[in-house]
Amino acid sequence: MSVIVLSYVEADVVDKAQSQQAEAPGPVPVAQYVRMSTEHQRYSTDNQTLAISQYAEQHGMRVVRTYEDSGKSGLNIRGRSGLQQLLRDVQEAAVPFRAILVYDISRWGRFPDPDEAAVYEQTCKRRGVKVIYCAEPFTNDGSLSSTVLVGLKRSMAAEYSRAQKPGAAGVSPRRRTGPGSQASTHRRAAQREGDPGSW
Repeated sequence: MSVIVLSYVEADVVDKAQSQQAEAPGPVPVAQYVRMSTEHQRYSTDNQTLAISQYAEQHGMRVVRTYEDSGKSGLNIRGRSGLQQLLRDVQEAAVPFRAILVYDISRWGRFPDPDEAAVYEQTCKRRGVKVIYCAEPFTNDGSLSSTVLVGLKRSMAAEYSRAQKPGAAGVSPRRRTGPGSQASTHRRAAQREGDPGSW
């Protein structure tokens, strides 16, 4: 009788061990999105990938898919095939990842309308896929403070794009010189008036 009881106990122990092993959490599958325009070398896709890989390792994640837009402006989604494909994939029946790692908010996009960036992020969240900005000093967890900071950083990214346009405040358009330029016209007018100091 004791042998039979012992066998039941051993079997129960084995079953529990196998169950715990099956339920042991592994690395969380995530995707990464990297984008590089031509603005700063520190934003190269290699640098972004390295930072994202380190973040994933530190947080128990494993990158299973990469979406990339190289040499693409963040002003709109046109031409950004990587982001377009990402948004299509998160709407599939079975999404193979649970989060998207992005270096920072500006890599997601510098959309002139910050709400456009929010719409694309919300598309992911509706499917249970979080967007995580690895290099930002806050967690994108939907809290009040996080929501305020994300909105502020999106507005800053949009303002940066507007400031880079020729003719924008603080940005002077390239000055034309040579025949036909305004400076050349002024010199010819001064010469006709006989002012040698203005030649």
